[in-house]
Amino acid sequence: MSTMQVIALILAAGSVLIAAIAVPRSSRSSPVRSFSRSVNLAVTAEVDRTVLRRVQARSLSFAGGLVLAAVVLMGLGLAGVEPGATTGIVTVLVVYGSVALCIAVSAGAGRPWVPEGTPRMARVGAARIQDYVPAFELVGARALCGLAVLACIGSAITAGASGSGAVAAWWAGYAAIVVAIAVAWELNARRVLRRSVPAGSTQQLAWNDALRASVLRDTLTLPLTAGFFGAFAGPLHVLTELPLPGWIAAAVGGAVFLLLVAAVLVLIPIALLVKPGRHYQRRLWPELAAAPADAAGPAAPAASSAHGGAR
Repeated sequence: MSTMQVIALILAAGSVLIAAIAVPRSSRSSPVRSFSRSVNLAVTAEVDRTVLRRVQARSLSFAGGLVLAAVVLMGLGLAGVEPGATTGIVTVLVVYGSVALCIAVSAGAGRPWVPEGTPRMARVGAARIQDYVPAFELVGARALCGLAVLACIGSAITAGASGSGAVAAWWAGYAAIVVAIAVAWELNARRVLRRSVPAGSTQQLAWNDALRASVLRDTLTLPLTAGFFGAFAGPLHVLTELPLPGWIAAAVGGAVFLLLVAAVLVLIPIALLVKPGRHYQRRLWPELAAAPADAAGPAAPAASSAHGGAR
């Protein structure tokens, strides 16, 4: 059995564990309560059924993504492909890409909130991507993808100049993949924002925003990952192709690695302090952000009329 096939079996086993453990059975289960706390909204009788279905769909998306990735990697293993410097990156992107695809497809699960013919509420004014995704995540993903494209183009030019046509094609192809992933995320984000989800109360309207933010932030992991690999691996490849003493190339490569590690170590505490899952509240529901909600307690206070109106 090849290494790729072993990885595929591990992913398949992981999907079974997620389906067995992480998929909630009721609105009082741990995954739902944890998600409720992360978005700072209570799960009341008014919203529990739809929220449960959305959290179930989210968990099943992760499981389904792992199954899809396992199928792809099993096929690569049967084709004789073995993990290496480049196929390792492809393996990670297949996993993240499969999960992101399943999350995007399942984004509409659990709706509508209200039956046809009943009064509905809608937001006054259009929301933007920046209202749902924190700046350090959104700008970080876009910047990493831009750096990755530049680094990959530089690697392709360097490899082509040294006569390594296959390597140059790989880096050019990876640059195209990063661009495609970034564009696909932006288009999907706008699709999510355009989707109309009827709500019958401000509580349901707030949950619409929380679930929309969750989809955008979950799928943003893919361009972040693709950009990170390109921005890190591209410069290292250029260094190996330049006529530099080995110790200089090693020192620069180590410095690049340490910078990336430092950036991650800085972002982790920022994320813990900022609580990015509640960013949408600070932008769209400041009155809710000021009062932490109990996941099992009463409904959050009604938003002001500036956020919605009956129709």
